[in-house]
Parts: sequence; C-alpha cells; structure tokens
Amino acid sequence: MDLVFDISQDELPIFMAETEDHLQALDEILVRLEQEENDSELLQTVFRSAHTLKGMAGMIGHKRMVALTHALETVLDGLRKEKLTVSSTLIDICLDAVDGLRLLSEEVISNQLCEVNVDLMTDNFSRYMQSAQADNLSLHLAEKKNSEPVLQKLVEQTPLASDSLSPVQKTTKIYAKIAENSVASAARAFQIFMVLQAAGDIKRMNPTQDMIENASPVKLFEAELECHIPLETLQKQLYQISEIEQISVSDLDNHTPEPVEEKKQTEEQNYSEPTQLGEFLVKEGMITHQQLDTALQRQKSADGSKLLLGQLLVQMNMINQQKLDATVVQLIKHQREAAAQSTRKQRQEQRSEMMVRTSVERLDSLMNLVGELITDRNHLFQVRNKLDSGSHGNEYINQLSETVGHIGRITDQLQEEVMRIRMLPIGNVFSKFPRVVRDLSQNLGKQVDLVIEGEDTELDRSVIDEINDPLIHLIRNALDHGLEQPEERKAAGKPVKGTLRLTARHEQGRIIITIEDDGRGINAQKIRESAVSKGLMTEADAANLSDEKAIDMIFLSGLSTSKKATDISGRGVGMDIVRANIQRINGTILVDTKPGQGTQFQIVLPLTLAIVPTLLVRVHETPFAIPLVMVAETLRLELKDIQTIRGHPVTRLRDQVLPLLYVKDIFRTSKNKDQEIYSYVVVVHSGKSRVGLVVDALLGEEEVVVKSFGSLIGDVPGISSAAILGDGHVALIVDVIGLFKLSGIH
Repeated sequence: MDLVFDISQDELPIFMAETEDHLQALDEILVRLEQEENDSELLQTVFRSAHTLKGMAGMIGHKRMVALTHALETVLDGLRKEKLTVSSTLIDICLDAVDGLRLLSEEVISNQLCEVNVDLMTDNFSRYMQSAQADNLSLHLAEKKNSEPVLQKLVEQTPLASDSLSPVQKTTKIYAKIAENSVASAARAFQIFMVLQAAGDIKRMNPTQDMIENASPVKLFEAELECHIPLETLQKQLYQISEIEQISVSDLDNHTPEPVEEKKQTEEQNYSEPTQLGEFLVKEGMITHQQLDTALQRQKSADGSKLLLGQLLVQMNMINQQKLDATVVQLIKHQREAAAQSTRKQRQEQRSEMMVRTSVERLDSLMNLVGELITDRNHLFQVRNKLDSGSHGNEYINQLSETVGHIGRITDQLQEEVMRIRMLPIGNVFSKFPRVVRDLSQNLGKQVDLVIEGEDTELDRSVIDEINDPLIHLIRNALDHGLEQPEERKAAGKPVKGTLRLTARHEQGRIIITIEDDGRGINAQKIRESAVSKGLMTEADAANLSDEKAIDMIFLSGLSTSKKATDISGRGVGMDIVRANIQRINGTILVDTKPGQGTQFQIVLPLTLAIVPTLLVRVHETPFAIPLVMVAETLRLELKDIQTIRGHPVTRLRDQVLPLLYVKDIFRTSKNKDQEIYSYVVVVHSGKSRVGLVVDALLGEEEVVVKSFGSLIGDVPGISSAAILGDGHVALIVDVIGLFKLSGIH
C-alpha cells in the first residue's frame, strides 16, 4: 500500500533539504557531545534540531517519523535538564535513530514503507531511560544518609514558591487565535503543540493531537498545562509562530496575570523601554524617584528582605493596592506589546537575510549562459585585436575597443558571481567524517582523534559531489591499515590515541586536500612482494624498483599488502578506483609515507569543472587545450636534445629522464614526417610521473568553457571534451591521464 503524506511536489525538495540539514546537524553534534558532554549550548542545539524535525514530520503527517523523533527528543531533553548523562551507549542509540530517520524521510519520496523498526528503536530509548533512572535512584539512596543535613539546610534557605516571582510549575491556560487567511492552520496548531509540549505537561488540549495530525483546519487553540518555565518565556515562544493573531497566557493557580520578575534586563529582553516595576511606577507618576530609593533601601534591610517591591510600597503607604494591581496589569500589557513588536522586527530581519534555495539545474543553466558569454567575449577580443592592428587611431575602432573592454570586465564579474553561487564549503563533506571515524574506530578497537582544518574552503558543488567517496575510502584505509592498535602504538613509544588529520586549502587556483595519519606508514618491500606474488612483475624488476615507485603501485587494481581481508578494506579493489575518480575530475593524488611515522595522501583538484583554465597549443593546424592544473612547465627543445631509449624518445631535464610523446602521432593530425629544427614541450604530470608533450606551437593561456561530446561522438581516448575558442575554432581538451594510459607510461 502506498503511503500518503500532506505535502505538495513544490514543497517536497524543500522538506527533504531541510530534513537532511537537521539530520546532518544531529549526526555532527551527537558525536561532539560524546567528547564535550557538559556543553550546554550543544545540548540546546541538538534538542532544537530534533524538536524542529519532529514538527516538520508532524506537519506532513509522517507519524512514524514523529514517534521516533519524539523518543529522541525526550532523551535529549533529559540530557538538557541533567536527568541523564552522556554515555557511549546512549550516543549509539541516538545515532541509530538518526540513521532510521534518514531512511524514514525517504518514504516521503518513494511513498513506500521502509524496513525501519520504529517500535524497537523507541523501546531502546525507553529501556535506557528506565535503566538510567534506576541507577540514579540507587545512587540517591546510597548518598541520602550523608546528604540529609545539607538538604535540610537547603530547604531552610530556599524561599517558598509563593515568595518567588516565577514559580517553577504553574497550571496555565493557553488561548491562541490563528489567522483566518492561514494557508496551513493545522501546521500552526502543531507548532503551538510542540511549544507547549516542551514547556510542560499538557493536561487538556482542543483540538486534539489526532485532529492536528489529520490536518483538520484550526482557528482556535485552547490548552491547559503544568508549565515548567516562566510564563513570559512561554508567551515569547508562542509569539514567534507566524499567522497567530491573538495569544493569551494565564495562571489558573492564582487567577492573576504572570507577575513581572524584578531583575536586570537580560539578553532575552531585546527592547529598551523600562520594564521593572519601580521604573514603570516612576514613569507613570505613581511614585517619585526618592520614594523608590527609600523602598529599595528598605528592601535591602532585614525587615524588608522577604517582601516584594510592590508589597513594600503598599506597606509604606506610597501607593494603594488597587492602583498597584492596575499598574502591574498595564506593565504586563506594555511588555507583551514590546515583545511582540520586537518579534515582528526579528521576523522582518530574518526574512531579509533568508537564503533562497534553488535547483542545481537552474544553476547549471545559468552557468551555461555565462559560458556562452565568455566565448563571445573571447571572440570580441580577437576581433578587436585584428581591428586595432590596422586601425591607426580610427575613432570608431577606439570606441569599439573601449566597449569590448567594458564587456570583458562585466563578463568577468558575472562569471565570478555565478561561480560564487555554485561554491560550497568543503565542510559539507568533512562534516560527515566524525561519525565515520567514530563508528569505524570503535569497530576496530582503536582510539583515534580526528582533526579537521580548512572546512570553510570553498569549491564548486560539481567537485564536491565527486570527492565524497574517494575521501571516505582514504579515511577507512587510514583507520584500518595506517593507524595501529593501542598496544602496538604504546610499544612503539607513541601516544595510545592515534591522530587522523584532514585539511583543505586554496593554492594557486586549486584545492589541496590532505589526509594524514601518524600510523605505521606503508612498507615498500611488502608492496614489491605482493606485486611479485600476483604476477604483476618479476622479482628482478621488483628489486630494481625504487621505494617511491613501489609505493605508487598501491593504486594498481588488485594490489594489497593486507594478509587478511576485512569488511572495511584490504581486498585491493579500492585505491585504483579512488585515483580513477579523482582523475576523472582533472585531479591528481600523491602519496608520501615514512615507515613508523605515518602516511599522507594529497589530492589536488580544480575549483570547478565548468570553466577550465588551459594552456592552448597547436599541433599542425589543430588547436588543443591542456588543463593548467596538469601542466608543470613548458620548454623549447632542439632536435639534438632528443635521444632514444628502447625505441622511445626521451630528453634529459635537470638530470632526470623525461619521456616524450608526440601529440601529432597520437592523434594522427599530420602525415608530414619531417622533423622540425626545434619543438615545444609541455611537461605534464600525473601523480609523481611526468611526460613531455611535443607540440608545434604554444598559443597562450585561456579560460575555456567545457563542452561534452554527447552521445553521437561518445568517448575519445586521450580527449576529455571540447571548447569553442575566441576566434571561433574548436579546441580539443586533452585528457592527460588518458594520454598516460595510451602511452603505457606509469
């Protein structure tokens, strides 16, 4: 049977995006709470995320999601109120619930029931709370005898509830009128219900929870509850709900409005009018400043210390009780109006700063239009340069030149702004890894400290989408193979807790990501032995292989130094895919290791995949574009500098042998076999391997808009895509990694 939820197709992507935001926040904060268990701010934040998620699920009628978030919220509320303490077991239960909620949220898209046992998960929460309460009771009974004198002293020193301005618990009546034109009155009613549920124990409510969850229209909301928070705080929270026309909060125990607590203005009071009773009485002309000072001095004395200011003023005949009561009512009304005005102002500010969610397709479409504009700009530059060369000061040509220059500057600004819109902080990816590290380290019995730096570094969302899986695999490898068991680290004189460092930074128009551990490092000899045993090379070749080249072989398919395959890693079917995925987005990956000290993987990525800075070259009459991120240097080479080793052309560059590839031979662009006196060489790199691409001419650098070949042409070995240049010619964008594979160079 298909599930039905009260949500439109337009609202669906917004609901899913906001749900994932809250689930990700729960994931991150729960892991942090395990390390920072006494952080009250974290507890408040994680409770609000669960509370909001519950409200969102209730608005669309997702009852299973509501039930699970309610159980999670209850436990988090217990932590917040210090009725429970943070433990690894509790965090495990909470994280399992978050995983379940993520699957439940997918039901909204599929409309099919997922295999999440909500009853079992809620029972886990209940059993944990019962166990924790039993432990607390045992501890309380054990300490009761020693605590009695202290408790008695506390009772003697604690004022009665009737003496307090804001009692801890009050029977409160709530009345709220929802706007007639509200488009989601049931949702507003559910928000009121959420606020009341968090504020205390609801005794009676109309409409009922079932009526609200069935999306019945609601105009009036009435409830009675045992309120555990000050009534003015409850009222402020209710005022923050939109489309509420009228709110009334009254104390049924005393049948009087909530008295005003006489205290200094706090951060919650964001209006500047006088709110204390004494100041208000002076402002209204009921008493003088001198009378107020006299009453306050009396209140500080022993005789008046137990009396409220209003009681003292009446006792000293400065004001009668009737006028005092009327003034208190007026003051409360004044406070409510000020709070409501402040809330409305905050809403307006929030609306002005609100983020606009838009689809990736729209951003891609906008990027394509900017790409066309860049192509036309480059073409205009070409035309201008040709006209300038023969204009000899022609006024119209000069005006055209200025206009073209202005269009170029505007296009650059537009390109920069669109690129910024597409940029996301890499923290969106990094934020998932504390949970991954926590779960895997527990599974492996290792102690690991994850250090994350540079999470604000931004790159294009298309690159973000591609980098997640390679990073997860590298982290799993570091945990499984790199970092040692605690006893092994202790024997090696290392701290028992290993360190895994994940960093990101901008460098020369590129993104550099490093994954570094302080583990055992990579054993080059084991790699040689593994390569020989798998038939990848002979023993003689392995013996002649440098450590650097041997370590680079970890990226070959099927090669693993682990003697035992695990469910985490060790089958040798991952590192080759990691490198392939990174190379697919014009990135490179390098590895550096020191035995006994650790290993570092460095990933170099372009900022974006849509517009690529390139070096333009010419081979015969065909232009090619080589991504600058792959270019190490360029040089001019004379024919006499070219030598041959085993039939392959090479040259010497700074005492190193550099293999050469003739681009015209690879792509058969020319049948002319005549050798030029000199050639230009573009030195490109893949990892630590380098090769020189021999071309006829260097045309300069140019940003090009990447155009895919489409299904008609398909994949072309050695070519990744194409671009239209400013002069109208089509340039082929070189796939450097593909050239390495074509040439057989590793």
